[in-house]
Amino acid sequence: MLPHLVGATEIEVVDPYIRAPHQLRNFYDLLLEIVGAKAPESTVSVKLVTSEEKTREDWNQAQLIGLVEIKNAMAEGGVDLDVEFRTGLHDRQITTDTGWRIMLGRGLDIFHPFTGSGRYDLRHRFQQFRRARATTVTYVKVE
Repeated sequence: MLPHLVGATEIEVVDPYIRAPHQLRNFYDLLLEIVGAKAPESTVSVKLVTSEEKTREDWNQAQLIGLVEIKNAMAEGGVDLDVEFRTGLHDRQITTDTGWRIMLGRGLDIFHPFTGSGRYDLRHRFQQFRRARATTVTYVKVE
């Protein structure tokens, strides 16, 4: 997915399921890849369109706090994050200003949640050590 994001200055991520801690972590990991791939002096604007957690008040608070923490962390790396909550979302996709639309069958929630064996668990740093769910990703060049 990353090669299709390189060079973009505006990226929109639509995924209704950026709510649970592991989903927030998956989104954070995507943003880390964007930070690592861009020029240090450049800024990338990322807009996340997601659904608000409404099943429990404490879960809603955790979602909002997590998104604010991610926004603040990304600002240090040159990613300007904006979050918009919408209802009725289903499809998951990433769209760039370089003309790519990446259709995410399962969204960013492709990894099984895990409880780390400690703060030095390799799964915190390397996605190849995480169990993944089956999914389809389609890349479309939009003219």
